[in-house]
Amino acid sequence: MFELSHWHPVCRLSDLKSKPIKKKILGTDYVIFKTKSGVGIRESRCPHRRMDLSRGKVLGEKLICPYHSWGFDIHGNIDSPSIGKVECRSQGFETKEKYGLLWFRSPNSTGFFPELELDSYHKIDLSEKEISAPLEIVLDNFSETEHTSTVHAFLGYSEEDLKNVSIEYSGDGTTTHVFNKGRQKKIPFLIRWFLHLDETDEFVDDWTTYFTPVHSVFDQYWVEKETGSKRKDALKIYVFFVPIDESKTRIFVFTYMKYNKLGNLGLNLMVKPAMKFIVRLEVGLDKSIIESIEDKNVSLKGCRLSGFDRVLGMNRTRIQKVYRGLDKNEGNHD
Repeated sequence: MFELSHWHPVCRLSDLKSKPIKKKILGTDYVIFKTKSGVGIRESRCPHRRMDLSRGKVLGEKLICPYHSWGFDIHGNIDSPSIGKVECRSQGFETKEKYGLLWFRSPNSTGFFPELELDSYHKIDLSEKEISAPLEIVLDNFSETEHTSTVHAFLGYSEEDLKNVSIEYSGDGTTTHVFNKGRQKKIPFLIRWFLHLDETDEFVDDWTTYFTPVHSVFDQYWVEKETGSKRKDALKIYVFFVPIDESKTRIFVFTYMKYNKLGNLGLNLMVKPAMKFIVRLEVGLDKSIIESIEDKNVSLKGCRLSGFDRVLGMNRTRIQKVYRGLDKNEGNHD
């Protein structure tokens, strides 16, 4: 499967305990197990008699099948108590433990790992959500800001100001880029005070979406309306979109922020929990509205799209060509 040539996040490292766990990715169930020498991942179905290996246990350097005690090491080697070494070597995967997550891809793949460029940003949160909608539909929601007027509680634009939001689109063969700027919707005074914002400040939502794997990098900040000067506090949010199957998507959300941790006489210590709450709330609201869509067909045919939706077709083209490695017309949903 071409998609597995890209690095995908699988689970949090904190989820890896003594017992194996099971995760479905791209329609296939995988078992993840941890030994002293590393982490192994393989299809959860035992090649012997199709037992669910996630019901097994780890002994030493092997995952042991609960049915007939076949053993699997992290490199894909298999042995059996009755016949010794088993020749049907299972596929092993390349793994990486970074940023609090376990990542994996097919062996001998050549793509780059998606490093997080954090500069002077402070970590706020890492969260995970499963959304009952296909990859394209989930990405659609994170690729336009029109919905922020009605769906979002804090980050975005008000309904009356949507017509004044400036939008710029660009991209190359492997990415798409969207820049939005408009008056920040009304937010509570306390939050404005923490972020040093004025009621007339403009909110900038500037993001690039990559497709190896599918993930978006959001740079969110505020500018003073009169001077155009950028406020010091800013958010950087990474969202990785991992297809579970054709109808479900798992997202991993990294939230970072640039701010003075000890500012406001130490009261800025409240910024981290406050922004963690805000981002989790907004993502939760996104999940709820996405799952409420009546027709989750990924085709855009028949949709009356607006200027906010221009990037949706661009994303679909790159999902097909860059992420899935398909010809432009194969499985085309534009």
